[in-house]
Amino acid sequence: MKRNKLENLDGPTPYVDAFDRAIGVLHGLPDVSQSNVAVRRVVPLLGVGGTELYVVQKYRQKDQGDTIFLEHVSETGTVRLVIPPQVSAVIARQREQLTAKTRSKAAKAGDITCGSQSLGHSDSRSNGEIRTRIHRKECRAN
Repeated sequence: MKRNKLENLDGPTPYVDAFDRAIGVLHGLPDVSQSNVAVRRVVPLLGVGGTELYVVQKYRQKDQGDTIFLEHVSETGTVRLVIPPQVSAVIARQREQLTAKTRSKAAKAGDITCGSQSLGHSDSRSNGEIRTRIHRKECRAN
């Protein structure tokens, strides 16, 4: 009879998966801080397709980085992921890059242009109003 590798002579041994092992290793260490658990339920339009539940928690270990624990619960089951510090660093870097691009686009959209020449940003401060009026007159004259 072939024995299950999860059983020992005394009976069944509870299986500890990678998620439980990783969170157990980090939890309670003196150089580790953790965020509160955040739970978000995503409800599709009119509830069609079923709701999904996400549970997220981040642990930060000194000199190692952030480890993200993500649980996804849907009608098809539960998926638990451990996102290691190397991957969470990539996610953070991409977020910063997109934020910078978005701010740059927003700043450019706020500029007053005359053809392809940028004439300055329109703002509500008195010096800005004077500068904007001057630039508008220059644009109309060209």
